[in-house]
Amino acid sequence: MERYPYIKKGRIKAWLISSSDFTVINSNHYMWITSEKAVKINDYLKWPVLEVDGEVLNYPRLVEDISWPYSSVAWNWSSYTNWLRSQIPEGLKVVLNFSGGKDSVAAAKALVDAGADVTLLYSHVSYLEPERNKDFVERAAERLGVKLIPLEADKDIMKSMLEKGMPFRGNRWCTFMKVRPIKKVLKEMKGYARADGERMLESLKRFKRLKASKLRAFDGARVRPIYLLTLIDVVKVTREIDLVHPDYLMGLPRVACAFCPYRALHEFTEEDWKLVEDPGLIESAIKASYKKHDYGISWEEFLEMHMWRFSPILGKKMYKIKKSLDGNDLEGSKVNKMYKSIWIEKLPKPRELTPEEAFEIFEKVVGAQLKRAKEGFEMAQSKEG
Repeated sequence: MERYPYIKKGRIKAWLISSSDFTVINSNHYMWITSEKAVKINDYLKWPVLEVDGEVLNYPRLVEDISWPYSSVAWNWSSYTNWLRSQIPEGLKVVLNFSGGKDSVAAAKALVDAGADVTLLYSHVSYLEPERNKDFVERAAERLGVKLIPLEADKDIMKSMLEKGMPFRGNRWCTFMKVRPIKKVLKEMKGYARADGERMLESLKRFKRLKASKLRAFDGARVRPIYLLTLIDVVKVTREIDLVHPDYLMGLPRVACAFCPYRALHEFTEEDWKLVEDPGLIESAIKASYKKHDYGISWEEFLEMHMWRFSPILGKKMYKIKKSLDGNDLEGSKVNKMYKSIWIEKLPKPRELTPEEAFEIFEKVVGAQLKRAKEGFEMAQSKEG
């Protein structure tokens, strides 16, 4: 995950990322014990592993920290969309996968301003995703002046799957259910180019894939309208058109399902239960996960730590490490406030880059981080056992 700046009074005070049950603020690493309490773990980090009382974790597997130069490719939005316009045919018909998050909002806005004929595809993940997302996506389509095709994962199948347990890291069957109706509609949309809101700096996996496109935003079949943009670019334009998702104003770094296994522990709140369609079904699904797999912990701790997000093997390791740690070095409310700052504070002016300059710099800076992460992952695998 790319680093977020913590902004106060127009200045960057710190950088942070959250991944799995960890948060990194500058050079300090923390592990979440509950959604409100984290313990500093610097003394237990022996790169590339976290080792606590004999338990060893492959740290690069769980924590991806992408540092990037505070810079912008689209601070002058019209200049950027003019570049994008030069990349795609006039009036190109485009279908865009849309979630309502900052990247999909920025991608839709960029395509519209570049002269494309845009249709949004939104697939709601039944039961797991907040109901309010439907209303937000409709408002976004109206504000952007584009067509919207709303879809939803099959509710009967979703309910049947949830009765067997929650999706977890490594078994995220919910993604298949989300994509299934999208694929069906795309088959019928002949003559449309496809687009998404992926960016090079968002994750190492996406960086590796998107850097192969070089400086082509359109390859004849797929449009990559914001792949060169930085976090500050998409935040700025999303704020300017007043389409900031409520999740961001709650201090969450991403828009996802209320019960997404890839959420960090501090991202879960009591509010989540009020946002979903059937809280009782979710609680039953978490109980089913608890009974189905042997996690070796009490039901109360399993629920409090949202251990259903992990496989039993990883979950047991995480639990043992947490029980060996003591203290309260970081509060969830403080971290959420830091993430929220980028949406309410004045944004510091970044260094402005042309698309050509950005690609060259990002390829060099993030490419080195990708290499280190890969080497660390492989080294940790041998130590983890």
